[in-house]
Amino acid sequence: MLLWRLREPGCPACAARREAETNALAWFFLENYREGATLRALTSSRYCVRHLNALLAKPEPKLSVTLEYLVREEIGLVGRFRDELRRKRRTPWRRSNAGERRLPRHARPADEPSRCPLCESGATAATVAVEEVLNLLEVEEGRAAYAAGDGLCGPHTWVALRDTPAKTAGWLAADFERRLQNIGGELSRFFAYQRGRDQAYADSDTWVRATRLVWGESARSKPELTRDAETAPVTG
Repeated sequence: MLLWRLREPGCPACAARREAETNALAWFFLENYREGATLRALTSSRYCVRHLNALLAKPEPKLSVTLEYLVREEIGLVGRFRDELRRKRRTPWRRSNAGERRLPRHARPADEPSRCPLCESGATAATVAVEEVLNLLEVEEGRAAYAAGDGLCGPHTWVALRDTPAKTAGWLAADFERRLQNIGGELSRFFAYQRGRDQAYADSDTWVRATRLVWGESARSKPELTRDAETAPVTG
């Protein structure tokens, strides 16, 4: 399975992350939107803005069940807060003085979530994928397959370099340096293009590939996640 993933374009750990997030969202639409364990978890951990966008991209009136539960829980939380204010007591999530009260775990905007369940699913899958890549790099066949593909993106390469023995880390670092030098050479053509000496560069996606190599592939996660959540079969 990993050898097949290495032959696909892009970072295998990012691909594993996207697949896990897509499947988790598909399960949510299919069944978990009404499951007690999921509903209880969502009272303390909300989706990040990227996954909220994916959630809202597909009209699902049945999610009224989910939101009815969350609104009811929020009403109870606010009621308890008001009771404690009247009693001038402390609660586990606030201090006594105004301006020093701590927020509930979930009371953060979507672009600053305390813990996004879908992000956690993706992060776990990506961690496993990095470990599988490191196991593959212990054999010559695995290294050849890795070198022939796009390899890990920069962030996942650094994670792998942190966790692997020195011998494998040396090989992986050299491969990463090779990829950076190659993409850097392609990027240098942009300046020739600006001066009108390399018109072929006009249709180049070099800067996109460089972005994904240096920063990872989250830039293409949202459209794929939204589309795949609607059409992909749920696997488990």
